[in-house]
Amino acid sequence: MKLMNLFLTITLTGTLVLSPVTEIFGQEKEEEKQTQTFQQVKPVDFIPVGSALFITFGLELSKDQIGPHNPRWTSISGLDRNVRNSLKWPDPSLHTAATISDILWISLSASFIWAPLFDKSYYWNGALVISEAVIYTTFLTTITKLIVGRQRPYSAFGTLPADGVNDNLSFFSGHTSISFAAATSTSLYLSNLFPQNAWWITTLLHLGAGTVAYMRMAGDEHYITDIAVGAATGSLIGWAVYKLRRPWIHVAFDVNGGVRVIADRRF
Repeated sequence: MKLMNLFLTITLTGTLVLSPVTEIFGQEKEEEKQTQTFQQVKPVDFIPVGSALFITFGLELSKDQIGPHNPRWTSISGLDRNVRNSLKWPDPSLHTAATISDILWISLSASFIWAPLFDKSYYWNGALVISEAVIYTTFLTTITKLIVGRQRPYSAFGTLPADGVNDNLSFFSGHTSISFAAATSTSLYLSNLFPQNAWWITTLLHLGAGTVAYMRMAGDEHYITDIAVGAATGSLIGWAVYKLRRPWIHVAFDVNGGVRVIADRRF
């Protein structure tokens, strides 16, 4: 992951933090009416994700000093080799594939900015859930890359010029993990707001994440195993963060004996 690209994502992601905010549906004594009560994001909610962001940014800035200058993992499985040979674009087009993946990746990572606009009254609550998914995934991905030190395919096969420590940060794909974390958390968030469009929301966002994954292989930046682990990791974190922030449903009886269901989106 290039420093400039990560910086763009982190700068955009910087101030944010987690989850949707729900409605309270109550029945009043004399007149049935829909009411809403929400718990807004508090400054303390920014501490965990802010800390992860700070550490991740520090690791990225110092990767030339602490990263693997020599690869620790150079073996290439038959699966990785065969899929690479099938999906890699011709050498003159490698930079094009990388550029496409960067554009889509940044667009998905920035979903914490545009997705909460569909619930403007509680914008920061929605921004929190998506940015947590993105930043926690970036944090885990960065640490894994530095520890594992897998040689990238372009370095192993000499299809692109050497790029220092970045040559040995193939496992697992950061573009892919972050894209799937953003796609998963954003699709869950928007599907909660627009359940009638849940299928389209989920399909389109994950199609974008899948395109990022494909372009990382087309550009000779990653093997299929880097992509598979990245997609699984990002999806899991995106799902887990949202589910931990999801509405808790409480059932209570009102004064008339009727059942009142209260959805309380807690932080």
